[in-house]
Amino acid sequence: MRVIIMRHGEAMFEGPERVLTSRGREEVKMTTLKLLSSYNITKIFCSPKKRALQTAQVVHSLLKGSNVPEVQILPELAPMGSASQVFDYVNAVASESDTVLLISHIPQVLNLADAFTAVDCDVPRFVTGGALILQQSAGAGYARFVPESFFTPSSELIYPPVQGVAARYHTGKPSAVAAQVASPVASPVAASPVPWDSVPSTLMGTAHALISTSPNTFASANA
Repeated sequence: MRVIIMRHGEAMFEGPERVLTSRGREEVKMTTLKLLSSYNITKIFCSPKKRALQTAQVVHSLLKGSNVPEVQILPELAPMGSASQVFDYVNAVASESDTVLLISHIPQVLNLADAFTAVDCDVPRFVTGGALILQQSAGAGYARFVPESFFTPSSELIYPPVQGVAARYHTGKPSAVAAQVASPVASPVAASPVPWDSVPSTLMGTAHALISTSPNTFASANA
């Protein structure tokens, strides 16, 4: 399995929300084209914030073929979500053959890099549109990953192979109900209301307070 941790493109405030600038959209496009030249993205999860949803929309528009994955909202990818719960969730729903794209924000992209990697790794400055590619490392036990490359709109870094490293394992096992967390949306920017009650509360962590909700739904998935 591969996991790609991507920061949204450059954004600016438009009213109370941050939205992608034209430069931000171009950043995402450039990085995505680099990713697609080497990787086949099979699952896409993004933060419910509008700038992340717009980033996912740009990525999705560039995918080709008959098996283009849906964009799915994963609330824990919000800036202050739980990186360890994202780790558990991905390991619960993804297979060894998947390449999973996670679209998030600062500081969560850094927290995700730490949660997924089995070794301490130097991550270059996580510029807008930057993407860290992690490869699942062989070995028994709970899933672990090592850095493979780091793409930005204007540069590429290839990490040397890592062998014989001491793994840092997470405790516990992926939750049996983790697959219910992500909410498929047909259009990342115009998502339909998702029943809040359908999302397991034990997996929501701080995301509940970050998403603007009505009493029973988060009707504005692009908040």
